[in-house]
Amino acid sequence: MVEQNFVWHLALDREQRDVVMDALRRKLQACRTILQNKWKYGKYTVEKAKRESEVCEWLLKTLGWKEGKKEVVVTKKEKTIDERVKNLEMKVANMEIILKKLVAYHEGDIK
Repeated sequence: MVEQNFVWHLALDREQRDVVMDALRRKLQACRTILQNKWKYGKYTVEKAKRESEVCEWLLKTLGWKEGKKEVVVTKKEKTIDERVKNLEMKVANMEIILKKLVAYHEGDIK
């Protein structure tokens, strides 16, 4: 695609720019999903998604969007058995307090 220096994005105010960028990001994500799962879609759909993703990326770059890191994997810290037992004991204690309050409410002690 030939890059041209358009200044159409300068005519947008901040809210319009955010709406346009959000729509383009969603469109780009949909196109990437199609391109990652080519076997699910037909040839025409894959080609169209490829063209549209290029256009969306170009438009987002003209709006000043910078893509974050791709596929950042966040690993959770494994809890030990002691931590799990402690969490469960706290949950049981909280449930006992809630149960006592419900019983007191139904007996009429709390209004």
